[in-house]
Amino acid sequence: MAVLDNAIWLTGPSGQAENASTTISEGGNSTTINGTFTGTWDASQSGFAVSEFGAFGVSTPITANYTFSTPVENLSFALQNVNSSGTTYDDMITIYAYDASGTLLPSGDVIAGISGLDQDIIIVNPDGSVSVEADGAGSNDVSINLPGAISELTIALGPGSDAPQSGGAGISDFSFTIPAAAPCFTLGTWIETEEGPRRIEGLRVGDRIVTRDHGCQPLRWIGFRRVAAARAQAPVVIGRGALGNDRDLRVSPQHRMLLTGWRAELFFGEAEVLCAAKALINGETIYREAGGEVTYVHLLFDQHELIRANGAWSESFHPGDWMLGAMDAATRAEIVGLFPELQGRAGPPMISARRSLRAFEARLVV
Repeated sequence: MAVLDNAIWLTGPSGQAENASTTISEGGNSTTINGTFTGTWDASQSGFAVSEFGAFGVSTPITANYTFSTPVENLSFALQNVNSSGTTYDDMITIYAYDASGTLLPSGDVIAGISGLDQDIIIVNPDGSVSVEADGAGSNDVSINLPGAISELTIALGPGSDAPQSGGAGISDFSFTIPAAAPCFTLGTWIETEEGPRRIEGLRVGDRIVTRDHGCQPLRWIGFRRVAAARAQAPVVIGRGALGNDRDLRVSPQHRMLLTGWRAELFFGEAEVLCAAKALINGETIYREAGGEVTYVHLLFDQHELIRANGAWSESFHPGDWMLGAMDAATRAEIVGLFPELQGRAGPPMISARRSLRAFEARLVV
């Protein structure tokens, strides 16, 4: 589980929050978080054992906004010391959570993940956001657990309806998981089809794609995902000719390429094997290309296939459980709707087109 310590933003004058970004890694996966803040967030409440990141006496709502370059899952945090004194102080904290496509989460999904309420009121606002307002003399921490993949979160603190200002309240650290990047191509890749090479962004469901094992097969699903090209998400460039490709090929680090030759047969008893692009990096003809953003593209067939991309053979999308876990909830639902047999399977539901080598095994072949 990855953790974001909200105190890292408190770098401004008098320990106030300043806009900044930070990259957090978990198990080889990473996400860059941009924090943007309005008003005064600070640690003044920590001396009262309330929160290391919060505010006191807010009369006009202030916001803490977070964007995640790679949408995160299982995002959990607490609204700390939600309280009301009646007519002097009254806390109201509003949550705007956005899924991987940038759509505001339904209020019912947010409410389902709220726990620890005491004398608190939940309000569904006209814009679809959800507010928690203190109601009563006590104070308590309210836990928030957001479902699915979250690309952006805004938390607004302001006064409730009973008083002109908030009391002292805060936001805890965040905990979340960072999904692995699923194997995929990038925009601009040329895919061999029944009608000849076509750019991947021009493909449509139903197009017949040339496969190594089963002739031309109809494309069942195509998906797109835009991420920051940084750290574990940065694409791997396979230089022209490195693997028989007729032009540079950019793929995600986990995308498996087809390797052939006598070494594969000698060491593994297989004439053809698959290996993740990141295991083939040599710093010269195959290397990472970080910077900016990259749009990854997934191609799914009725079975795991080998297809030609820029003249080189590599895999189509292989939706094992761990890869489906890298998708946002809407995408998973779409794929499972096409392939109901993927729901609830304990292992890869499709047979792999070839044996897959681990990184240390790949070094024996290349």
